[in-house]
Amino acid sequence: MQNNIFSIFLSAVKNNIFFTSCFVLILTSLFTTKIFGQINSADSFKNLIDRTTTDLEKVNQLLRFSEYLIREKGDDSTCLLWLEKAENISAAIKYPFGISKSNLLKGDYYFNTSKWTNSIQSYKLSIQYAGTIADRQQKNELLFKGSLNLAEVYNYNGDYVTALEHRLKTIAHIDSIDTDAGNRTNAYLSIANDFRHLNQRSKAIEYLEKAKPFLQDTKDNVKLDYYYEYYQNLLLNGRLEESQEILAKFDSAVKYFDLSKTQKLEFSGMSHKLHGQFELNYNKNYQASLNQFMQYLQLSKQQNNQTHTAIALNKIGIVYDSLMQYKLAIAAFKQSYEICIKEKIIDYGYKSAFELATVYEKSGDYKNAYLYSGYAYTLKDTLASEEKLQELNFLEAKYQSVRKEKEIAKLEVARAEQKQVLLNTRFMVALLALVSIIILFFVYRYYHSKQLKEIEIRNKISQDLHDDIGATLSSIHIYGELANTVLDKKPEHSKEMIGKMTDQAKDLMGRMGDVIWSMKPGEEEKNFFAHRLKNYSSELLLPKEINCEFDIDESVSKKIVNPIIRKNLLLIVKEAMNNIAKYSKASNALVAFQQINDTVLLTIKDDGNGFENSAVQHGNGLANMEQRCEQLKGIFKLESANEKGVVITCSFPIAIFSYKG
Repeated sequence: MQNNIFSIFLSAVKNNIFFTSCFVLILTSLFTTKIFGQINSADSFKNLIDRTTTDLEKVNQLLRFSEYLIREKGDDSTCLLWLEKAENISAAIKYPFGISKSNLLKGDYYFNTSKWTNSIQSYKLSIQYAGTIADRQQKNELLFKGSLNLAEVYNYNGDYVTALEHRLKTIAHIDSIDTDAGNRTNAYLSIANDFRHLNQRSKAIEYLEKAKPFLQDTKDNVKLDYYYEYYQNLLLNGRLEESQEILAKFDSAVKYFDLSKTQKLEFSGMSHKLHGQFELNYNKNYQASLNQFMQYLQLSKQQNNQTHTAIALNKIGIVYDSLMQYKLAIAAFKQSYEICIKEKIIDYGYKSAFELATVYEKSGDYKNAYLYSGYAYTLKDTLASEEKLQELNFLEAKYQSVRKEKEIAKLEVARAEQKQVLLNTRFMVALLALVSIIILFFVYRYYHSKQLKEIEIRNKISQDLHDDIGATLSSIHIYGELANTVLDKKPEHSKEMIGKMTDQAKDLMGRMGDVIWSMKPGEEEKNFFAHRLKNYSSELLLPKEINCEFDIDESVSKKIVNPIIRKNLLLIVKEAMNNIAKYSKASNALVAFQQINDTVLLTIKDDGNGFENSAVQHGNGLANMEQRCEQLKGIFKLESANEKGVVITCSFPIAIFSYKG
């Protein structure tokens, strides 16, 4: 039957020259379009734009082509030319959607090329212009995408608190737009990622479960993102066999899923990264791990992705450190650190600096160990434990010891030279010595006075730490003894005691973190007063669904040079936040820190249930807040009424903030 049909077709072709010619022309056209259609795509597109009749049509064509370039090529900078043109035309015809979408796509391009500052600016402009769009669907869609992508930049740079804040804003728009399963899944996955980095794994799993129903209808790259996040959470929870099953699915998906060239490179690199981490951390197969990370590095360089390149170099450095090949480890960590500093990748900049300090210490190079420890401390707000602080102090002591030995040697040489000069010109030397002694005396008095003040502050802080640690450890010891006593007879009481031990240990770590923060200079962004309070807000108020606004004048907080004053201010606000979280049932809170003339006002208020002033007792930490305020020569004031919230005001003289004693 098939042979008969084919014979009839050939007969028709032979007897109809016109049909044959048309058939050949169609095949030729299809072939040339397929093979040569993209050779001069930019020129062809320019001709298409020139033929477009309306400005609105031009803008939409420009946006579509730019989006294609970013999706398929990632780092093709020609898209910026088209987006600039689209934005200018949109501004001329007053088309805010075009301006907002142009900036959104610019942000995507800058994100792909690790230009974080430009990316943040573009996304913020996109959000700004999206707010002026009349069409509700278009407006909410661009607000959703702009906030989600802006959060991704903060996530890449290790600022997971700010990233999470922006992510949660996207959820407010997700039900108001006609969005697809991919966008919903992306939103939930990104929130799960932030919660995982903030060690809130139950929350991370909660959002992964929210993403699961939409997964079937998403694009292949989104499914891979889900596998990646799910694998990380399984691994962190010690479910190794299940995590390996997911990793096998991830590998198979990278091989067979429908991905663009850029996506395939990125996910292939991520696959090598995950295998390398497993070989390093669980199998201890360092050579296999090194091979995986080297392939991860090669793929990251092919994408020109500076973030992944920095991460890959950091991982390679860790493997070389494990193999005790310290020179190679230092070279890898240095490359990673330099990329991070240039590209402002804070998270891995800190990690590489800290690893460099550790490897230098192992190599006996205490000067560089201390130097990179300092770099690490400027990039990280607080370290995990007091042990790291002691380690830094130990390295500093070693470095100072070596430096003093060199100074002593130099002084000996100088003294020998002075003796020779004394033989020739006794009078001049005596006169110079007298002047030198007078100058040294005043210099000594200045530095000695400064040292005494620093010693006094350190003694106060040491006493606080000693009292806190001693009291808490004693309490933990008592609870431990009690838990052991009732373990067999009353296991529920034993569990309660262990819970109290855990809470006290967590509280002690928090207080030690406050002391460490108070000792650091306030000029660095990570040590800003507002940044510290923001962390507490996310820790204490965010789980209670209390929105906290901040009005902090950092120029005032930078004037605080005495760590005890910084600590007392911090603890006043922390105590107030704790009361708001526990008792207020508020929806909103405000923390303000402003200078008015010669007075600095610290205000903490909420819109909760409040209480009558006559009912105020010296409980709930109010006495502590008042006492700390008075220690800073301030005036403590509390105002409240039933159902009208609470307002705490502390007013301080500006003079105390520059006091160093």
